[in-house]
Formats: sequence, structure tokens, C-alpha cells
Amino acid sequence: LVFDMDGTIVDTIGFWRNSPKRYLNSVGKEVFKEDVDYFKYYVLRDSVIKMVEKYNIEYTPDELFRLLEDEVKVGYKTIKGFKAGADAFLLKLKEKGIPTILYTANEREYVDIINENLSLDRYFDHIFTATELGAGKDSREGFERIAKMYGKAINDIVLFEDSYYAIHSAKEFGMQSVAISDTHSENRLQEIKNE
Repeated sequence: LVFDMDGTIVDTIGFWRNSPKRYLNSVGKEVFKEDVDYFKYYVLRDSVIKMVEKYNIEYTPDELFRLLEDEVKVGYKTIKGFKAGADAFLLKLKEKGIPTILYTANEREYVDIINENLSLDRYFDHIFTATELGAGKDSREGFERIAKMYGKAINDIVLFEDSYYAIHSAKEFGMQSVAISDTHSENRLQEIKNE
């Protein structure tokens, strides 16, 4: 069983999604109505480009990204528990000897912060980032590497995930997925249900 981290087992997506608005408000700028959804649902790397260009922020996109990323890290350090029921479910799987893998699109430094607070290695047999596996969840390669570690085929994997793109990819790869509800993926809820 393969689990995503952000939005699936821990409630961290809001740190990323709310970061542009918080920053703009902190420098006395209001988010334009037409940008509210953009900042809420697009990745931070894309949002900072729009912020610099449209809101006349006096940083380069890379500088602003690093500044907001530091704020996100502070938020991660406040996480002291799993999403409702996640830890109990993971412990049950562990008790039954069912292999569990954490596979996140996030970077290792964020995994390490959550691991320090929640002892993720207590729940997972392996923890991987997309960077470490050399493939994002929109690619077969990362899932194939995980399956191979256990002598399984990719279609033997069950993915627990909150993100539409990963659930959609899993279906294309012949995998089963379990969609995890998260308020930050509500804009794609119908599409997730259709998968």
C-alpha cells in the first residue's frame, strides 16, 4: 500500500495554498478577485511568478519562493498529529504485517519535519520522495520501482491519495486508488469521484 503525505495523512496543503494571500496581505496588498482560486489551487512555484509580475513585488520569483517556503516550513513544524483516523489505520496495517510505503511529491526536508513530529518511520516500511525515486506520481517509473522492491507488478499497488492528478495517473497505470478527502482538493472533487 502506497500513501501520499500532504493532504492524505497530514493536513499541510493549506500552508502552501494560503501562503501567497498571507504574504500579499502582510505587505498591504489585497488579492484580486480573479486570482483567489489561482493562488489557492496552483503550485507555489507558479504563484510566485504571478505575484512578482502582477503585484509588483520587489523580489525575483526565486527569492520570493524561498521566502514563502521558509514560512511554509514554520507551518509544518506546528503539525502534531495525523489527519483523523490515519495513524490508527496505519498502525492496524503494521500489526497485520501489510507493507506500507510513503511516496510524496514533496521534498525530503518537509518529510523530515513531519517525521520528527510524528515518527513516520514507525508507520512506514519505506519513505520516498519523488526526487529520490527520480519520478513524479504522474509517471509509472516511481511506482514501478516500488513494486519491484516487493516483487510485485505495478497493478498490485493500491494508492491512498488526495490529489486528482495522482489518482488519475494511478488509474491510467492500472493501479487501484483510495481517494482521501481534503478541503484543498475540493475544486477537483467531481473529477476525483469520476476516477
